[in-house]
Amino acid sequence: MTSGLMKSEDTLSLLAKNEETIGRLYFAYAERFPESADFWQGLAKEEQSHAAWIHKLGEVVNSGNILVDQQRFKAATIRTTTNHTEVEINAAKKANITSINALSIANAIEQSLLESKFFDIIESDSIELKQLLQNLKDETVKHARKIHEKWSQYSLH
Repeated sequence: MTSGLMKSEDTLSLLAKNEETIGRLYFAYAERFPESADFWQGLAKEEQSHAAWIHKLGEVVNSGNILVDQQRFKAATIRTTTNHTEVEINAAKKANITSINALSIANAIEQSLLESKFFDIIESDSIELKQLLQNLKDETVKHARKIHEKWSQYSLH
């Protein structure tokens, strides 16, 4: 294998797990903040969909024998990000977190995904792959916007 490249299933399975973990965090926020449970549950379910899309992406990439550039997302970095989200899940179960804290954390997570250009992980001429990656990007932008709008509501009070 070319240096810096790895089979996509490794990177993509870690990225899918990260999305699943973010979804679990949002479900934890839904339990912690029943007054905004619908908001958090909606985001959490969408994160589950994102994970499913990434798994699908892995299937498409692997069927075409396409490699993913490991230098874009090192396994250790993805694991660290996922572990940090696990810490936030545990913190969400404690009484000292506020809605504005939860929104700030969620905003940081979504912004981090956008800033890391997570969606530029694969270069391909495949229209299916390009559409799947664009859908993931669009959904993350939508999440960031929803979270920021909700955060703005709280910060005005």
